Amino acid sequence: MRIDSTVLTSCLQRVKSAFTPSNAPTMEPQPQSPSTSKVPEHQAEAAQDSELEREILVFVDVPDVDNVLCCLSIIKGYPDRRANIVLAPRPVDFAVKLYPGPDDAQGRSGPVERALFKIIPKLPDGKLDIATMVRRKMTAYTTPPEWVNEIEDEDVLPYFTTPDRIFEIGEGNDKNGLKEDTRLYMKTSAYRIASFLRSRGIPSSRYRLYWDEASMEKIAPGMRHASHVPDYTYGYTKPKKEPSEEKVTEEKVTEEKKAEITAIEELAEHERILQVDNADERRRRLRQFCERYNNAEEEKCKRDGINTILSPFDDLIAEQKQRSESLQQRDWPVMIGGPFTEALKWLQEDLPMTSVTAMACFISGRENILSNQFNVAVDLWSAWQFLDKVKQKNIPTLLVPTECVKAKEWRISKEDLDRAFAGHEDIRTAVEEFTNQSKALESVTLYDWVASIIARDHDMLPTKPILPYLAKEVVVEREEIVDGESIQTKHLETHETPLPQGWKASPSPPELIFKVKPVEPEEGGSVRMCWDDPGPDNQIVRDFHQKVVEEMKKDLEPGSPLGGGKESNL
Repeated sequence: MRIDSTVLTSCLQRVKSAFTPSNAPTMEPQPQSPSTSKVPEHQAEAAQDSELEREILVFVDVPDVDNVLCCLSIIKGYPDRRANIVLAPRPVDFAVKLYPGPDDAQGRSGPVERALFKIIPKLPDGKLDIATMVRRKMTAYTTPPEWVNEIEDEDVLPYFTTPDRIFEIGEGNDKNGLKEDTRLYMKTSAYRIASFLRSRGIPSSRYRLYWDEASMEKIAPGMRHASHVPDYTYGYTKPKKEPSEEKVTEEKVTEEKKAEITAIEELAEHERILQVDNADERRRRLRQFCERYNNAEEEKCKRDGINTILSPFDDLIAEQKQRSESLQQRDWPVMIGGPFTEALKWLQEDLPMTSVTAMACFISGRENILSNQFNVAVDLWSAWQFLDKVKQKNIPTLLVPTECVKAKEWRISKEDLDRAFAGHEDIRTAVEEFTNQSKALESVTLYDWVASIIARDHDMLPTKPILPYLAKEVVVEREEIVDGESIQTKHLETHETPLPQGWKASPSPPELIFKVKPVEPEEGGSVRMCWDDPGPDNQIVRDFHQKVVEEMKKDLEPGSPLGGGKESNL
């Protein structure tokens, strides 16, 4: 049976109506070609009048829902600009089996959580140390930590004795298969973004998609492979019923119904693949599953004369270098909702960048599960180098920290989400199901989408000049008196550390912690950070939420660009 891309999309995507493509362009990654700036065929029309257009750069990782909505927000927020969206590769290992979910009532711990709680001392008040449990469950490593040996559950132990595989260094080196998995993942992720944008009425002339294969050797796993939501296969919605429950004859079934039944079958197959025990077989079947979707979409796009839309980042660099000096001096705003890897490369090529907004870093770190904020953790070196360069070049740069999106008083409430997603329940359901599957978020947290809205107006929140510094976690022993007796206790402290000699980008998880501190304006230079000052009676927070919800509603309105006439601070 020939599989139509619309059928596969309905099973692969979290909510069929939220991300169903019509004629979404094919996203085949092309070989890197720094020496050429040939424009892909489908982009020819946009290229013809490119000198009449203003442009904007968007750097995101893929394909969490907040990244997709960030892309939509930038396109809708800047109707006079074409968005050049650069997708950072996220390490994907199809051979790794995901952690088992809860086997008890909803909200209860599963076997992994129970096994970890047994080896983690309770907090002084007697409660479970959930933060430490989640951190151990999610922090990527290439060498198992000592605490792994304490795990007693023999079914859980293999998840932790097996280290996380990372990208291998050197062109053609891919013995562990991560690069091949990730190339396929990037293609599928690009389909998702283009499909969603098309469903919101965004023509392909409004954006271009790029990626840099060379980035794979600089980017580390942001979390353990086993803890990732299986977003690479769009496996977001469990089948609500088996196909056999539908007692219908072929004559009575409409085309839509047949597609729905096929979707349930495909999604059920995906669920079965994720449970395959043999790593090689699971990888083979997941690759096959994704390729089937990609090939179906490619076939549909070829019928529309579309060949490719995911181009090498080097093509964009070469294109910009070949432009006239006057065009290079135009303003190039930048939004970063992922690692700084490709944004740094743009700066290193001495290409224009006039202002930056980035979802990055934290103020205190109390809201962060892992030691580093995700966008920084995956390429700590590039984040450090980028902020140093924008300061040297005096490029206005605003960082949006975790606290201003995730902290309890700053987090968008259910009532505000009701207003923002009114009339768009399909998208809200997709967002909520992703949140539920992530198992690391208490409620909907739309990091990069919120940051893209802040990019429109840098005066939305109070800011402070900041200075980055590096730190290390150090175990410190202390003598404490407990029940009248003196005992030695161990505590984990964070100490500032100098830049390591010979430090460079690496696909290995970082050992350092990237932190910032508020400083005087002359020391911070052009780099500032939004600050979590709620204002008297939380007035700043209330005003912020009202503004964010208004902008979200505009973003979700199909084909309705933002008005107001105010040029962004981005």
